Amino acid sequence: MPLFTLIRGALNLLRRYSSLFMGLAALQVVPLLIGTLWMQANGVQARATSQLNVIMAEMTRRVENNQMGDGMWVLEYPRADIAPYIWGLLGVGFFSIFIMRNVAMAASVIAVGEHYRQAKPRWLNVVLSSLRHLPSLFAWGCLCVLALFIALFFALAQLPGLVLGLGLLWFFGVRLSLVPQIIVAERINVFRAIHHSWVLTKGAFGRISNIWITLVVLLGVLASYVTTIISAIAMALFGETSALTIALTQGLSTVTSIMTLPMAYIGFTLLYYDQIRLAYAGVPNNPSLNVQQ
Repeated sequence: MPLFTLIRGALNLLRRYSSLFMGLAALQVVPLLIGTLWMQANGVQARATSQLNVIMAEMTRRVENNQMGDGMWVLEYPRADIAPYIWGLLGVGFFSIFIMRNVAMAASVIAVGEHYRQAKPRWLNVVLSSLRHLPSLFAWGCLCVLALFIALFFALAQLPGLVLGLGLLWFFGVRLSLVPQIIVAERINVFRAIHHSWVLTKGAFGRISNIWITLVVLLGVLASYVTTIISAIAMALFGETSALTIALTQGLSTVTSIMTLPMAYIGFTLLYYDQIRLAYAGVPNNPSLNVQQ
């Protein structure tokens, strides 16, 4: 399946079940929005930002005067206002990415499979069905975080280490990009899914890289660009620290994420089915007919 055919197929599914897939994407982004707004409403973000601005101003002064030393001077500043904000971001991020993102992605895979089985996917049904896959998807997320830390270890080295770390991260990211879809569609554990993804993506590195760049990077950049323009206009009209500017920026970021995330969910599910068709002889054009959800 050529790249543009896959994108067209994803767009057709998104258009046909727009409320379903956008509702699934909302599971991932809305908790993050709620958590951020709560921290703003309670002044947690404002206090942390104020303290960080003081530290950054002192750092700038020390850099200009060649007085950085060993950096221990940072510990002299109180951290009581910063810690709650950091812990809040970590907690909301963990819930949004490790829990709700997995639910949204798994439910999207199930919905695409039901469509190809000529059954109408329903939001509540696919969400409930996705819950059984959370343990395996959570384990996969932990492995991804571990791989990211290993890549960062290489990145802290000289330039060759940085290039090597990024290269390994990209290579294994592409070869294992279908693991979540395999876990959900084939109901297998994370280690078997890793092996199967390695098999399915053999010889398709360039193709999958192009799809990943299109569905994840380009769409993300486009959504960020739109949000940045609107945010700049709002700052010019209402001020950078205005509550209206902050709410408008975060609200727009949430809306653009809800509109773009389903393309990645659907696109990689279609890619998984197409790789199955290419990898195994005798598999029909819609392999999801043979894959139990």
